[in-house]
Amino acid sequence: MMRDVSITTPDGTTWPLKSSWYVKFRDIKTENGFWKRLGSTYTATHDNVSYCRSMAYRLGICHLGLDELQFYTLSKEANTNIARLMMTAGSLGIPITAVGNYSLVRRLEKRAPSERQRLLRKVTVMTPDDPEGSDWAKYLACQKAALPEVLAIDPKRDGPRINLLAGGQKRAESRLMEIAYRNQRNARSNRDVQITLADLEAAYESREFQFDREDIEEITRRILLNETKEDDLSCPIQLPETQLQQFKRRAEQERDSRVAHKELEDALTAEDKRHLEGAFNTPRKPQATANVRSINSKRPKKQTLADLAKNSAIFSESV
Repeated sequence: MMRDVSITTPDGTTWPLKSSWYVKFRDIKTENGFWKRLGSTYTATHDNVSYCRSMAYRLGICHLGLDELQFYTLSKEANTNIARLMMTAGSLGIPITAVGNYSLVRRLEKRAPSERQRLLRKVTVMTPDDPEGSDWAKYLACQKAALPEVLAIDPKRDGPRINLLAGGQKRAESRLMEIAYRNQRNARSNRDVQITLADLEAAYESREFQFDREDIEEITRRILLNETKEDDLSCPIQLPETQLQQFKRRAEQERDSRVAHKELEDALTAEDKRHLEGAFNTPRKPQATANVRSINSKRPKKQTLADLAKNSAIFSESV
């Protein structure tokens, strides 16, 4: 990451240098609010542009980042303000990266052709990590390194399944971790909490994850049916065919996983379902230190509901 430095000229003057400007629009609602973030206090647009252009040259600014630009105005019809701000910021003469969600792109698509050609000339779509790729495995490995005593998962073995549960979204994956941790913490009398893949499976079906789950399953449905809508769940930019096929394969895996889980759930008796709920909600008692021997050692061990859920997850990964 680039950092701010300073240089000293032969006359002894110290000049601070900044690598870039970064502005997040979550709490900026006016154009003057944007210019104030860059250090300008003028009210006229041309004065703000002139001042910021000079400061960018003086400080060595080589990039301007505009993040969460969709929050600049929350009105669906107020596209003029966003387009005007982006066009004005472009007159500073430095490279600009504007980051927003799909709704921002759809609003800019409604502008005049001359503006669309400039504002949407080079669009980069950020897509989810490949469930079986190294980037996703490294992401989970970093989480496990930060919480080695809490996350009892294997980034490579469990990574694809966790990716499907989260819909490939890191924010949803963090939400799953939070719900699973809270459930386990509330179910235990001690402070030793470990999160397994089975805990994440239970968190996916929880009430707290309802809205995320509905969005993930709706995206899957649209991909399988080749259906799009004008909202944040459908990408307005045409993607390469290879990426579309990859998303469709992942959607098919997610659908097959839900079908397998539903079939297992329907095959369970009422008593089995109560035992399964108890496996996730009942506090674990400390294990006895005495050695206990079975009276009938030849009798095969009966599978528990937790074993059935684990086998179902393994089956879903192999589908």
